Amino acid sequence: MRKTSPFRIFKQATKDGTATWRARFFAEDGSILKSVTLSARTKPAAYREAQSIFVAGGGLRRESDPNACDYIIQAWTLGSDYLTSRSLRGRTISNQYIDGNRRLVENHGKIFLGNRTMSEVDSPLLENLMVVLSRKGKGPRVINRLIQAIRVPLGYWCRANRRSNPIVGLEKLDEHTAERGILDLNEISQLSP
Repeated sequence: MRKTSPFRIFKQATKDGTATWRARFFAEDGSILKSVTLSARTKPAAYREAQSIFVAGGGLRRESDPNACDYIIQAWTLGSDYLTSRSLRGRTISNQYIDGNRRLVENHGKIFLGNRTMSEVDSPLLENLMVVLSRKGKGPRVINRLIQAIRVPLGYWCRANRRSNPIVGLEKLDEHTAERGILDLNEISQLSP
């Protein structure tokens, strides 16, 4: 949660002796993301201009904090850093599993991930995703597979960026599998003449 304002406006003197309004944008950890010169001439106009830049995004995203949907879909694409890393360790994944996970995220996860960054994916978001998909009629197996398809690339990204995984305690839904109808020896003996 952000403890400071996402941006600050200030007046700065130029070489020709005039003053211009500037805005400085901050990351959640307080570090500076970007500083821009504003075209506004008054403080209220400068504030409105900085606010519109902030709301529009304006290139204020760190490269190490990519769009979550794009990152997760790319992670489930052949040749991705995640899959290459696994294969270097001798842990290969079938093409069917990779394709299935990518399609799950594309079909069901895009709506929830939207324009969020990887750092914005957390347990409350995924809990909400589970509830909404359940209300739409998706079964626990599909929901658990989607959560796993998000969890794995998120964990990989967290390790690569030295962050704690925000969904480490997220529990899977119970999957009530149907009885398979296996016959015991008594029933088999009744079938044979």
